[in-house]
Amino acid sequence: MDLNAGLDRDVDAWFRLDVAHEPAERHVRLALSGQLDAVSAPDLITSVIGLLRDVASVDLDLSAVTFLDAAGIRCLLICRAAAMSAGLSLRMVNPAPDVARVLRITGLLDVLAPPDGTPP
Repeated sequence: MDLNAGLDRDVDAWFRLDVAHEPAERHVRLALSGQLDAVSAPDLITSVIGLLRDVASVDLDLSAVTFLDAAGIRCLLICRAAAMSAGLSLRMVNPAPDVARVLRITGLLDVLAPPDGTPP
C-alpha cells in the first residue's frame, strides 16, 4: 500500500497534512500545519484511521499547527482512541506554543503530548 497516496495535500486553504514514512520501522510521521478545526478534523481522522492498518506507530507533529479549537481537540482524542483500540502507538509531538497552551488549559497536554516523549 502506498502510504503517501492522498495524504500530502491541502485540506483547505488553512490546513496541510504531510506524511513521512519509515517503512523499515513501520512508522509514519504526519506533519500538520495550519488550523486544526471543524473543517480539517474529519480529514485528519480519516487519514489516521486509514494508516493504522499498515503501521506500528504514528507521530502527529503539531509544530506548525497555528489554531486548535474544540473540534481539533476532539479529533486528536479520536485518533488516539483509534490507535489505542488497534494496540498501536500514536503520539502528538512538538506542539506549537499556542497549541500547547490550549492542551495545557484543557488538562490534555500531558495526556496527548507527554514531555518525556513516551506514548500516552
